[in-house]
Amino acid sequence: AFLDEPTHGLDPYGMTQIRKLIDRMNEEMDVTIILSTHLLFEVAEICKTVGILASGKVIAMGETDILSRELREIDEVNYRIEVKGSKDSISNITAEIGIIEDVVKVENADGEMIVSAKPGTDPRESVSRIITRYGAAILSFESDTPSLEDVFLKVYEESQVGGQPGQQTNDSGSIVGEL
Repeated sequence: AFLDEPTHGLDPYGMTQIRKLIDRMNEEMDVTIILSTHLLFEVAEICKTVGILASGKVIAMGETDILSRELREIDEVNYRIEVKGSKDSISNITAEIGIIEDVVKVENADGEMIVSAKPGTDPRESVSRIITRYGAAILSFESDTPSLEDVFLKVYEESQVGGQPGQQTNDSGSIVGEL
């Protein structure tokens, strides 16, 4: 089944009901559904596979989480870390994390650190070791996982005018999802 903007113009309740119907059709009737929409949150919520189109051509296709993981391989990844410790220890931690080879930069604002890592790297183990070595506590440690919108924008921009930002074309791009 092909659905084009199936929730366009609906209120939140109607949108939810349509999504449930789509899921039910896929699960109970074993129907493959191709969904065409600009509502990327909706695609991320209900689709297993996505395709990104530009100028009528598929420029990327795959499972949402795999596309996000691939984007992490080409873009910096930010880690948000909430740390509890003395002012001096947090200052030392920030300085030491900043010299880790895989780290691009470290920002610290009142115990919340944002650590930017080089593409394709994962400094979490090194960062954790430094924090605990100074006797500080890690209250939370989260990575900013690229959203489907991040993936769409990156892939789409790279497909346009040789990937040069700031230059525009008449093609708005599209995304399709498969359940």
